[in-house]
Amino acid sequence: MMCGGDGFADIIGRRFGSVKLPWNSSKSWAGTAAMFLAGMVMASGFFGLFCGMGYFECFHLQYVLPYLAVVCGACTVVESLPINHWFDDNLSVPLVAIGVSMVVLPLAAAASAGCSLEQQQQFLQMLPLS
Repeated sequence: MMCGGDGFADIIGRRFGSVKLPWNSSKSWAGTAAMFLAGMVMASGFFGLFCGMGYFECFHLQYVLPYLAVVCGACTVVESLPINHWFDDNLSVPLVAIGVSMVVLPLAAAASAGCSLEQQQQFLQMLPLS
């Protein structure tokens, strides 16, 4: 997310970012959309690369993409928040990516294996999230 998404967000946001976010006037809708889209492309590319290199089992993209979208969406929201003077987004975004990935990517594996949504929800209830 930081490599592709944040860099692309900066370029697009500076060029086309005239409409600012209501909660953060230093960020734009164009940059935020670019962060999400470029992050999705990078995440999908790395997923395919690591899968092809045998680091983990390959799953069909139709199962993985919705879960990658959740991870990229969470990272995009955190990056858009006006917290940069308290906590650097170069740390907060990767930490969010790790945390959300640890929860949702096993669900992608379960969906690819044929588990129903109800079974995935049961899995989530077993996690010590609270």
